[in-house]
Order: sequence, then C-alpha cells, then structure tokens
Amino acid sequence: MADPNVIKPKARRSAPGAPAVSTLQDREIAVNVPERTIYMRVGEAVVAVSNYTDPAAAGPGVNPAAHGAVMDGVADDTAALNAALAEARANGGYLLIPRNSTAGTFGLVLESGDVIRGEDKYSSKIKLLDAAPHISHVVQNADMQTGNAGIVIENVWLDGNRDAHPRTHHTTVAQFQRVTGLSFRNVRISGGMIEGIYAYLCPGVEVLDVEAFENGHP
Repeated sequence: MADPNVIKPKARRSAPGAPAVSTLQDREIAVNVPERTIYMRVGEAVVAVSNYTDPAAAGPGVNPAAHGAVMDGVADDTAALNAALAEARANGGYLLIPRNSTAGTFGLVLESGDVIRGEDKYSSKIKLLDAAPHISHVVQNADMQTGNAGIVIENVWLDGNRDAHPRTHHTTVAQFQRVTGLSFRNVRISGGMIEGIYAYLCPGVEVLDVEAFENGHP
C-alpha cells in the first residue's frame, strides 16, 4: 500500500481546490502548500506530514549574538551567523535564532549535519538583506556537485525580502541540490522572487508544517 504521507510529482497543474504546484520549465511537484513554494524534479518525492511536535534539540544552541550579531533586520549579521554555525558544528549543537529577532544576511552556506533552529517561527527570523546581490538565497547547501546530508531547518522564519529587490533578481529562499536528509519542520518561507524552496536531486525531502507565502514575482 502506498504511503499516504508521500506526495509524488504530478505531470500537470492541479485543478482548483487540489494541492498547488510549482512549475519550472517541464518539471513539477505537487505539495500541499501554496504555488511557487517548492521546486523539485519529477520522480522525486516529498514527505509532507503535519502535526509538528517541538522536539528536545540535541546539543547546545549557539546564539549568534554571542558572536556580535545585532539581529535588527538591518545590520549584516552574516559573519556572526557563520561563527555561530562553526561553533555549533564543533560542539554537536545547532544555530539558535532567538524569538523577537531578525538576523540579516547576504546568505548562509550550510554543511552536512547543520541544524538551524528558532525559538518561535513567527518571530525568529533570518532575512536576506536589502543590498543582496542579483542571485541570492537565504540558505543553501555547500556542495551542490557531490552533495550534502542531514540538513535540518526548524521552528524559524526564512524571509527572502523580495519587496526590497528588483523584479530582475533571482532570489530563492532555500536553495538545495543533492542533499540527502533535508528537513523543513515548522518553518515559515516567504519572499522568494522565484521559489520558496528549490530542492533539486534531494530525495525524500521532509516538509512538516511549512507555512509559505509571497513567493514568486509579485
């Protein structure tokens, strides 16, 4: 019997009332989130499960404020975020985004095993800065050629900040390629000029309680 939690790609756009699809060229994926939220190659599957339960995170949470992050949504916190990620990797922990804070960045590059975790997906935010270059992503994986594994993003808001960028910009909120074990859990995805999530050659992406909005050209 087919697993009802695995949503497989369809070869057409969904009818009214059906799960929305995001299309790029001839590839489509049907997921129960708004259009332009996720792009995947036909033949791959999304594990889409609701009822997220906030787990006890393993290892220490590293607050980028300890490395000098301002987290006001205006300052460039990229260096502090990267320093916090490095500390988390060294200690088996995770990057912690506190509630009521907005970390500004020109983009984070995630390694295998990286975990980003917020305290509150409505107020723990990582935002692409206004001055981000033409092709930008809030988060992406490090090795798109040989791949990465075990990247988890949970309980946080990722904001591509599309209203601050020209329509000609190619911004995707989360850009991943060849990642095994990619998980989005209780996450808000917004402001991608192209897609919210681009997951190419990423088998079995886990999408739990993703709230996506304002992705695609306005």
